[in-house]
Amino acid sequence: MKTINIFVPGRISIIGELSDLVTEYIAINDKIIPGEVIAGGIDKGIYATAKQNKNFVFKFGTKKFIAKNMDLKVLYDTAKSGTFFSYIAAVAHYMKINYNVEGISINVRFMNLPIQKGLSSSASICVLVTKAFNKIYNLQLTDNEIMEIAYESERFALSMCGKLDQICAKGLCLSHIIFNKENLTINNLDIKKELNFIIADLNGFKDTKKILSKIHTCFPFPKNEEEQLVKETLCEKNQYLVRESIDAIKNGKLKYLGELLNTAQKNIDNNIGKICKEIYGPILHKVMADNTIKKYSYGSKGTGSNGDGSIIILAKDKDSQKNIINYLEKEYKLSPFEYNVKKTYNIKKAMLNLTKTNYNNNNIISLLEALDDKEINKIYIIGKKTHFTQIERIFNKNYSDKDFALLSSEGKVHQIKLYRIFEKIVFIYDKQLTKTSLTDYCKDAPIIYIPEYTSNIKETITKTLDEYEEQNTIVKIDKVNTLYEIKQNTIISFQK
Repeated sequence: MKTINIFVPGRISIIGELSDLVTEYIAINDKIIPGEVIAGGIDKGIYATAKQNKNFVFKFGTKKFIAKNMDLKVLYDTAKSGTFFSYIAAVAHYMKINYNVEGISINVRFMNLPIQKGLSSSASICVLVTKAFNKIYNLQLTDNEIMEIAYESERFALSMCGKLDQICAKGLCLSHIIFNKENLTINNLDIKKELNFIIADLNGFKDTKKILSKIHTCFPFPKNEEEQLVKETLCEKNQYLVRESIDAIKNGKLKYLGELLNTAQKNIDNNIGKICKEIYGPILHKVMADNTIKKYSYGSKGTGSNGDGSIIILAKDKDSQKNIINYLEKEYKLSPFEYNVKKTYNIKKAMLNLTKTNYNNNNIISLLEALDDKEINKIYIIGKKTHFTQIERIFNKNYSDKDFALLSSEGKVHQIKLYRIFEKIVFIYDKQLTKTSLTDYCKDAPIIYIPEYTSNIKETITKTLDEYEEQNTIVKIDKVNTLYEIKQNTIISFQK
């Protein structure tokens, strides 16, 4: 019985969190405009293995839950119990009712995502279980369908969450999300200049349920001036800040983006804080007001449902980012981490031909990591079965629980990164290729074609992408015949 590897990242909202809560009220009150947010996945999350089972089994450290034969009553009662296993039972209940699947066994092996700190830990668990069912039973669910199932399940488990949290199903990209009446509009953002954020768990307290509950009391129809301010903060004022932030990100206006972050936090404090004192975080505001933090940053704010959960800080540059991290560790005894949003390129696909060259394991790892670093989201690999076996052995390696536990923390994080990259790979057997089939892979968008490995592969990829973006020119293909005469305006290639 095949074991699969699954990684689901946490989610960070840059600006616009809480606005997703208004979505369900749009149909009742036409003066409520859709919420909007800028959010993305982070490289911290939850890693698990899963395999088919007649029962539903979920193991998380010393905690274990079993619903024999996917018993619906057990799943229902657990989902409504408000316990640790409520969310995962709710997903299993949804999948049994709607897809009539059998069970699965899920073993959470590693989690470096803080719980209840505004980084979507509960949503990540729901997405994880949904993705496991999807892969084990080949349900062919889209990202949006996975997000919707995770959301419906979390609400079934009596959470008052909005639809923002489930964006973790989209992976690590930064997106602009609009919460329409019946669906989501999700657009990946173009990043002009790299964004160097710091995220830190404030080691404080926040009462998420109380915060969300009090916000919901202001809708669908605000009953007084204070509730009207909450509505404006999450609707009109939020939309303005999000749209301005998109413009700042697209045009590299980082100082202005920082000012917008500060303004967003003031709106939350001054307006939502009037009906919900729990949303104010003393530790958050102490860090935000710190002159050393201000010296090295453009702006900062709370994230998630606010309170003393987590803070996000926009550093002025990489050196400033390091200074802030060192300062938070020393002065506040926090454990901050980097969140870097890389410059984006129009090219999102790559093609690697292994039939004409020899790659060793280190070359393959460094090459695919370099493509992943540039937000390439689909990697086609042409080769023979031996090539694919070699890559699967590296990037989708199956460890026993004991062997995985023996890896260092850095080793675990790196292997999980390889699992995530493996999900981007599409294998193409060289003998199955024809001129038509190969051009089909390339027709939707430009592709980097990589016929050979170079020692400075990361720099080469960056240089090639920059040439295409800045000059809007194509690096000519060498040996076009080996690519079945693919048109030159669909592929960028480079060699030694």
